[in-house]
Amino acid sequence: MHAPRPVRSIAAWLLGRRRIRAGRLPGVNEQGFGDLLFYGMLGVVLGGRLGYILFYAFGDFLQNPLMVFRIWEGGMSFHGGLLGVMAGVWLWCRRQNLHFM
Repeated sequence: MHAPRPVRSIAAWLLGRRRIRAGRLPGVNEQGFGDLLFYGMLGVVLGGRLGYILFYAFGDFLQNPLMVFRIWEGGMSFHGGLLGVMAGVWLWCRRQNLHFM
């Protein structure tokens, strides 16, 4: 059985804070780590939605571009979410002057 998503998010935040305080994440402070989590969450949501539209509903999008905002109809893509998280992490790394890898 899996823990609910909010519990996993809080656990990741607490684990990250613990590693920062132990000096295991050099160059990252607690504020920066919180920003990283925000960028990742934003990336998964936006990337997942845009990925769904590009991979599975592009024809519908061409007919009605406002369908991007009809989130009550569902539609998220793992592939897009992964790309969104990678883009968010890359952007965060640039702002923190850290290497992406």
